[in-house]
Amino acid sequence: MGVQYQAVRATGILPYAAVGTMVLFSTLHLVSSLVSPKLEGRWQEVGFWLRSVEYAGWFMIYVIIVPQLGYLLTTVLFAVALCLRLGYRGAKFLGSAAVFAVAVVVIFKTLLQVKVPGGAIYELLPTALRSFFLTYF
Repeated sequence: MGVQYQAVRATGILPYAAVGTMVLFSTLHLVSSLVSPKLEGRWQEVGFWLRSVEYAGWFMIYVIIVPQLGYLLTTVLFAVALCLRLGYRGAKFLGSAAVFAVAVVVIFKTLLQVKVPGGAIYELLPTALRSFFLTYF
């Protein structure tokens, strides 16, 4: 029993040290930001950093939609949608985004053999085609 306790305790020390260090330095940062003089344009910078949260939202939507539409279709749709969101509206850019998305799916599913859940939409396909899509796309 003592050996198991020591093994768990030894493997758990690094996460505790990392979290403790993050808490310490974030507390120091908070105190220093409250004490320091307020600079002009500070809220513009905060707004700039908060805009990046939008892309976390895009990623969360992507993760939710993959089980419904499948990895291939969702990846292509999101690559094209993000291309449009960033302002690239030409056919050349949208086509490149779609080709890149297909390449990502092929690399991850076939070469790296990453297990991604098949889409519910694949149930509408004939049996042979369904198994092919579940395996490779």
